[in-house]
Amino acid sequence: TPTGYELITGIMIYSVANALQIFHVPVEVMELDDGAVRSLVSMDYIHVPAQGTPVHMGRLLLDIHQRSETSIAECGRRFGLTRREASLYVRLTRLDNEVIDLIESGKLSVGCAKCLITLPPSDQIALAHQAAKAQWTTKKMENVCQERRQGILPVENTTPTNKRPMHVTEQEQLL
Repeated sequence: TPTGYELITGIMIYSVANALQIFHVPVEVMELDDGAVRSLVSMDYIHVPAQGTPVHMGRLLLDIHQRSETSIAECGRRFGLTRREASLYVRLTRLDNEVIDLIESGKLSVGCAKCLITLPPSDQIALAHQAAKAQWTTKKMENVCQERRQGILPVENTTPTNKRPMHVTEQEQLL
C-alpha cells in the first residue's frame, strides 16, 4: 500500500510472534496485483494442513519457546492449543526422521506416531513403516507398542498377539 506493507498470509504466526514480543519475523516482500493476492490467500488456506503438520507446529513451538523463554504450554495457548496438544507436538519432533516423514506425508497418523515416542529409534522406524503400510488404527499401534515395551513382541513380528509373558503363563500353570 502507499503507506506501508500489507500482510497477506502467515497472520497467525505473525500475531503469536508479536504477542510473545518476537519482533524479527522473516517475511517475503512481493508486489502483487489483486488476482495474485486472492490466489496466494486461497493457496495459503489450502496448504495449511500440509504446512501445519503437528511436527511443523512442534518445531515452531520449540523455536518460539527458545526465543521468548516462554513455556511450551503458553506458546501453544497463543495458537489455540491445549497444554496437552502443545506437549504432544513438541514430543513428536523427537521421533526419528523417517517416522516424521511418514507423519508429514499423511501415511502415519499422529495417534499412531505418539505411541512410538517411548520406543528406541529402530523400533520406531520398523513399526511406523508397518503401520503405514497396513493402515493400522491407533488402538492397534497402542497394543503393539505396549507388547514391544513389555518384551512380549519382537520388533520383527509386529502383529499383535494374545500371548502373555512367559512368567504369567508359568504362574497360571501353577494355579
